[in-house]
Amino acid sequence: MFRLLMIAALAVGLAIGAVPLMERLAAGGDGPLVAGLFGRSAENPAPARQKASYDRRVSVRADAKGHFHIDANINGRHVAVMFDTGASAIALTDMDGRRLGLNLRENDYTVPISTANGRTAAAPVHLDEVRIGDIRVHDVPAFVMKPGLLDKSLLGMTFLKRIDSFEVAGDRLILTD
Repeated sequence: MFRLLMIAALAVGLAIGAVPLMERLAAGGDGPLVAGLFGRSAENPAPARQKASYDRRVSVRADAKGHFHIDANINGRHVAVMFDTGASAIALTDMDGRRLGLNLRENDYTVPISTANGRTAAAPVHLDEVRIGDIRVHDVPAFVMKPGLLDKSLLGMTFLKRIDSFEVAGDRLILTD
């Protein structure tokens, strides 16, 4: 129960603390700070998304508690994530961040986040590719959480807003792109 409460609180904190940053990112950033956080500039913008001529669909069954656990491939590595529309961004555990080669220092945690345990900060990162089944999204903004704050990485809106649709039908989550 405590773990579920912590995940819910973290999702709320991400939504509150990161919404302004994510809105600026979705609009293409608003200056060198945002561009620098995610490696973008006028000379290196996010690439245009190309659409395949067919839909790619991934279906995931809910666990006994109604949660959708997904096997994602992030930057070529397996990462277990939980579907969370309440998270404004992909939120990686510290351990998953390290497995992905994101070696962060204390001063990299610059985005304020509110959790059930109080305020903390997350490190903004840029993921080259997030793949779930045949669905691939490139250049995805995300956060790495400080050690011990998150039990499982969250698949949040910075990925979900970039696919065509997601829906819950009964005990199934269906992602379509």
